[in-house]
This record gives sequence, structure tokens and C-alpha cells, in this order.
Amino acid sequence: MTITPIADGIQLVSVNAEGFLFEGMWDLPYGVSVNSYVVGKNEVALIDGICGWDQTKEGLDAFLDQAGIELQNIKYVILNHMEPDHTEWLGAFINFYQDFDIYCSKQAGELVEHFFGKDDRIHPITDGESLSLDDGHTFTFITAPGVHWPDTIMTYEETTGTLFSCDNFGAFGLLKQHVDEFCT
Repeated sequence: MTITPIADGIQLVSVNAEGFLFEGMWDLPYGVSVNSYVVGKNEVALIDGICGWDQTKEGLDAFLDQAGIELQNIKYVILNHMEPDHTEWLGAFINFYQDFDIYCSKQAGELVEHFFGKDDRIHPITDGESLSLDDGHTFTFITAPGVHWPDTIMTYEETTGTLFSCDNFGAFGLLKQHVDEFCT
């Protein structure tokens, strides 16, 4: 797992995965890079999971240390979709920590309840709805069902102009460097 600052108060959490069947079905001979994000410091939102976390308490502590955040500061989990590479961590995370709200589409909320049980922390978003962190980051949610998965939303962070596009615009293969370094 690597953690890289990409904008003011936003960190990219990335892992290159090789030698497995994607979704348990497809061989990916060139691997895949899976990304998630940490936004904020005193009031933190996790977007699309904790990629590369081994789902142990020690692994969670190492992630928090590397990201420079405290567990009790994680107040929001934003699920742009329920694809397993972005959500398999959620059950283990709930076992270690419960003081956060889950922002996701209505369909994703139903899946969270199906997999992890009834949960009052689930907040199904509406298109155009906003969420603000105490450090000035403001998210606007955009519903995009079927663009990648049936429950897809995208999250736009207004302060930095960062679009967390779910897996839209994604591709298979390993990233050896930050996308901005070879796309600009």
C-alpha cells in the first residue's frame, strides 16, 4: 500500500494487485491498481475503502500511522459503489470502529445492510446533496447508476476541484507512477 498526497488535504491510497482472479472470475495478466482516498485530518472521510489493508488491527494501525490520521477522526465512509475491491474491508472495519456514517447510493445502502446487517449509520444520498468536513472540504454527490455499477455515485470535492469518479475512467494494469506524472 502506498499513500500519496494528491491535493490539499487529500491522500491517494493505492495498491498494485497481481496474481488473482478479479471479481473471482477474470484473470488479469497485467494486474490492476486499486485506489481509495483519505480526505481531511481532524474530521476524516474515507472514500472507496482502505485499499491494501489486511483487515487486522495491526494493519489498521499501520495504515492510520502512514496516513497520519487518528481512528476516532474518521467520521465518514463514502462508498461510490459496492464492488468487492472497494468494500471487502468494511466488515472488518466495523468490528474495530463504529463511530462513522456511511454515505452511498440507496442501492448500495441496501447491499451494506444485506451484507453487514441493519445499520442506522447508512445515509443514502440524493443527487446534488452536499457534505462538509470541518476543515473546509465540501463534497457534492452525483448519482450515476449504471455508468460503472448499478449503484454508482461520484463524489466531487469543491475546494480542490477533485472528482472521485468511482472506477469510471479506470483501466486494468499496474500503475508504476502517479497518473498525473505520465498523463500531463
